[in-house]
Amino acid sequence: MRRWAGLLGLLFLVRCNGGGCDGADLKPCEGLAGADRLGQACMADVNGCPLPGTLRCDLLVMPNAVVCRPDDPRPDEQCDGADNDCDGAVDEAVQNACGMCGAVPVEACNGADDDCDGVTDEIPPVPCSDGDGACARDGQRVCQGGAFVCTAMAADPGAEACNRIDDDCDGDVDEVDDGAIEGCALPFVAAHTCGAGVCGIQSCLDGHRDEDADPTNGCECDDDEDLPDANGVDSNCDGVDGMASASIFVDAATGNDARDGAIDRPVQSVQRALAIADGRPILIAAGEYFAAGAPLQLPAGVRMHGGYARVNGVWSRPFDVTRISGHHQVLRFVGDGTPSIIDAVEIDAHDAPEGVSSVAVIARGDGLLIKASVLRAGAGGDGVDGT
Repeated sequence: MRRWAGLLGLLFLVRCNGGGCDGADLKPCEGLAGADRLGQACMADVNGCPLPGTLRCDLLVMPNAVVCRPDDPRPDEQCDGADNDCDGAVDEAVQNACGMCGAVPVEACNGADDDCDGVTDEIPPVPCSDGDGACARDGQRVCQGGAFVCTAMAADPGAEACNRIDDDCDGDVDEVDDGAIEGCALPFVAAHTCGAGVCGIQSCLDGHRDEDADPTNGCECDDDEDLPDANGVDSNCDGVDGMASASIFVDAATGNDARDGAIDRPVQSVQRALAIADGRPILIAAGEYFAAGAPLQLPAGVRMHGGYARVNGVWSRPFDVTRISGHHQVLRFVGDGTPSIIDAVEIDAHDAPEGVSSVAVIARGDGLLIKASVLRAGAGGDGVDGT
């Protein structure tokens, strides 16, 4: 009989749980304390923690009683240090790999397994560099022994050059040391500058100056005597290859023998230039010059240079042909050892009359230098009949 009563109580409990114990269906709880509140909400005490529940008629206890049973489903467990689902365990199945709430800690370079994955200091390498300027080298920053290390190693510094690079790795670019810097050796420059990787001029060597403001040719002007040269260079920057203020200028096209032969007042004939040279160099423009009558006389110490040109009053030396002709003996020289020159001049002797030789230049004595010139003799005259 007691077994059937227990089974009947279980059935009543099922009905109570499923349909709500309103006191009308479950006679066994009538008259018990709280029977008038069956089916109402309550807070159930489960393992010492409160859970939302419902007042129910419990037939499994003896004697029967109205009790607060927790509702299903129970709350989800939260990672907050509390037993949210009241199962007697705290934060079960919701902690991270490190047994803590929240996200797994980020791995740091400290010799510890911060993210609890069983590996220590597994931090991806990142680019790094060591050194400044030309010494800079690239590498990777890695974690070794609990500290970050850059695998790059700076190169040794070199001599600072004018190239927009910090060659000596001191943080400054193209700094000049007392007028000197690697790679700057402009002609006749005493002290250099460097700007934007380009060598410049701070000062010139004594006896030189910069007139054209072009650093590539350095201090191009030489205050010393400018002797006409094979390249036609105006080394003293006076407007001509040679000494402008101390030479006689000849131009067959624009000259006039009534002038004094200055650079802006050339004479027209070589005869006139030789007559007024007085030891000064004679600079002759390209062209044809005719020496009529007696041979020209080249005084000792006079230097005669051809190949010049005068265009719009400006003299240059392109080495076009300067030719002197017109006599079977064109030029004579008697030297005394004083240096004399015939340079870049073609001298053509005409055919000689009977009994006379054709000679471009007749030179006696010492001191005459003939260079870069062409001497041409004409036909000699027939010999006279013997007796």
